[in-house]
Amino acid sequence: MKIPQFNIKKNDRLYDLTLSISSIICFLAVFLLPKSSFIKTINVIVRYNNSRFLFVIAILLLLSFSIKNIRLSNLAVAVVIFPIFAFALNGLWASMYTETNVIAGILPRKDALSFFTSSMSLIENGYLVGYSTGRRPLFGGFFAALLWFFGKNMLLGMASIAFISAVVTYFALIEVRKTFTPLAAVIFFIPQFLFYRHTIGNVMSEILGYILGVLAISFFLMAYRRKKDSLPHSVISYLSGVFFFTLSQLARPGAIITLPLLVLFAGWLFREENRKYWRIVLFTVLIILFAYALNSYLLDQLTIQGESQFNNAFNGLYGVVVGGEDWNQIRKDYPELSSLEPGIRERRMLEVTLSEFFANPDNFIKGMRYQFSLIFSLEPIYNYNIYSYMLSNNLLVDKILIYSFFIFSLFGIAFAIYKFKDPLYKFILVLLLGFFCSLPVSPAYQSQYMRYYPATIPLLGLLPAVGLTCVLNPLLNRIKLSKYFQPIDGEDLFLIHNSFSILLTCILIIAPLLLTINSSKSDWVSKGCPEGESEVIMSYYPGTEISVIEIVKTWIPYISIGDFKLKIHDIPDTASIDRFESIPLPTAVFPSINILTIQPLYVVMDPHQLDQRKTTFRACGLIENISESSKGDGIFYPRTIEEF
Repeated sequence: MKIPQFNIKKNDRLYDLTLSISSIICFLAVFLLPKSSFIKTINVIVRYNNSRFLFVIAILLLLSFSIKNIRLSNLAVAVVIFPIFAFALNGLWASMYTETNVIAGILPRKDALSFFTSSMSLIENGYLVGYSTGRRPLFGGFFAALLWFFGKNMLLGMASIAFISAVVTYFALIEVRKTFTPLAAVIFFIPQFLFYRHTIGNVMSEILGYILGVLAISFFLMAYRRKKDSLPHSVISYLSGVFFFTLSQLARPGAIITLPLLVLFAGWLFREENRKYWRIVLFTVLIILFAYALNSYLLDQLTIQGESQFNNAFNGLYGVVVGGEDWNQIRKDYPELSSLEPGIRERRMLEVTLSEFFANPDNFIKGMRYQFSLIFSLEPIYNYNIYSYMLSNNLLVDKILIYSFFIFSLFGIAFAIYKFKDPLYKFILVLLLGFFCSLPVSPAYQSQYMRYYPATIPLLGLLPAVGLTCVLNPLLNRIKLSKYFQPIDGEDLFLIHNSFSILLTCILIIAPLLLTINSSKSDWVSKGCPEGESEVIMSYYPGTEISVIEIVKTWIPYISIGDFKLKIHDIPDTASIDRFESIPLPTAVFPSINILTIQPLYVVMDPHQLDQRKTTFRACGLIENISESSKGDGIFYPRTIEEF
């Protein structure tokens, strides 16, 4: 029976539209499913389990790739990818589990609370606040733009990030299939999805670093294919990859030493077809500088007094230089640094780091050895391992998965060295070298689950994909099955890929500037409160609260009192556990920021006072600080409330 071609084959724009609409429908359908126990179980399995679904997803992707009609194959891949990304987010919301940066499925914690309240401040006051966005404004502005577009609803804003993550992963998956093989694309997908799964639902800059890094790799692979096939726009694709990779390092610094290597690689890659290849090298440098200039401009326009972008690098480097200490060691050894002005502080940090290095160079080697012992350890598998985001609740499956990826990565590295003259494999080695050279200034051991390296996750997918392919090829040739595992040419998503990238850039760069220009910038007037009470002016955004009530079934925003009491004990901080245990129940809790003092708060209120619309309140009540700092996170108990 002949497969019907419909009419989409004759019209690229109609096909792109069909693909886009199908992806959106498949993604949204997950959130519209009934909140039954069975659906909840599926959500939780996709979020937290490896053994029950990875094999199924791998088979579904291989079957989708095996469809001979490329357009139908691309559509089938989308039908698999987009619901899976939605299930991973919905698994957090359905279970309302507590993770490192989120409490009870929705309440952002620590850095996540800083990012969220900073985004609120941009919408309400026209500027970002807090230590997180003071160094890295990209994610704060990006999330604020999404919040504003979706009516300041946090759930919709987070769902939109999940959808964007699915889009860029889909593009990268299609490019890997075209460049390597369908099997390689499946292997590549596994670490991408498991890192995304570990990160989504947390209001953290890692997810933006992942989005930009994966988008960059899709452009790099597109550039390679177009150059190899003598198609136009290979240089533009490469420069686009450099631009988004640079932005990924500005959103979440990690493999920053890769940037100068990409400049050198550009000269080598285009040297044969263009005698004036030095112009391409120059354009690559200008693209990197342009991305840095954009970030600096956003830092200047969106913050009151931003910190140096190199602050984190000195913190990390010092920890390595003194023998493998943690990120905060420099502030422990030199507490006076905190009182210095930005700029002066960074110069002083550089001085003490260099002084320590030249005084005790052996400590640097000790620090690097310690780092390698953590990130490459297989027994035990630490949370600092380069594949630690693959860990689940099944130790045996975790070991099989991570051991396999390590082994195939070694094969991939060996094969890339063997094929060194091929631009594709030389590029992979460039990314690998950039990763290793960045470890001293951005130590992976100082944060769990590869938080510092979201843009490197595509490399950690490519290496085992290449390794497995080179191992299987001789066997497949012998049994005459190699034709089914060859790169698949066909439908080019060049137009929709580039259109989406332009739209994402506008959301990332232009939308936050429009927010600060159009912000009301209200002069909030303090009216004072009775003695012993604190005055708070705060905004409530829909989709940010949890309602702790007497119910049987937990599903966001409702959580049973028993589940709440159980899950707050998963907070990795005893002070926070003590504060949340003291909250009188039943109640509603939502995150906000005191506009008067810029203090992030968890507000405890009667759920009947929240009517699912954006509201600004003036309140008097008691603030219980979680940390010792008066501007640290606090829990606010309002006694009198009035709506603006």
